[in-house]
Amino acid sequence: MDGAQWVHLHQPESFDCKRGHKCFGLYSVTATVGGCTSTAGTTTVVVILIPTPTGLTATTGNTQVTLSWNASSGATSYNVKSSTTNGGPYVTIASPTTTSYTNTSLVNGTTYYYVVSATNSACESANSAQVSATPTTPANSTNNPPVLAAISNQTIMAGRTLLVTNSASDPNIPPLP
Repeated sequence: MDGAQWVHLHQPESFDCKRGHKCFGLYSVTATVGGCTSTAGTTTVVVILIPTPTGLTATTGNTQVTLSWNASSGATSYNVKSSTTNGGPYVTIASPTTTSYTNTSLVNGTTYYYVVSATNSACESANSAQVSATPTTPANSTNNPPVLAAISNQTIMAGRTLLVTNSASDPNIPPLP
């Protein structure tokens, strides 16, 4: 392949694409037997590279973080990894086949660090650049008292009962169906 760097392996070597750095290159394997190196019939092993995902972003919400990133060509899924320590170690928390994921049931006020890698049946890319996010309680969810609608002036005669019907609203509580 034009422009590719080839590594010639003259000693037996094995590698596991899913586990290590050796996945990130092309390998030309040449058979050497009894001091002779093959010229005809050279076996070439080509490891299909997956680009590292780019553009990872994090959007916070109440007890959740939504992540999105750019697609990597050749990827069939992605490993979303998280840590509460800057720089890792990371734990894979999901393997979506799309370029977004929402991590839920998080603790508000805790900072979470994320990276994403691309995968296919043969290989896993390097981790993306790290992003961090701290889920928070929405700004409008303070414990404000309900707001009562205005009651107009009413005159009541002695010995009579005035029935007042009113409504209240609380912006932190969704309306009942």
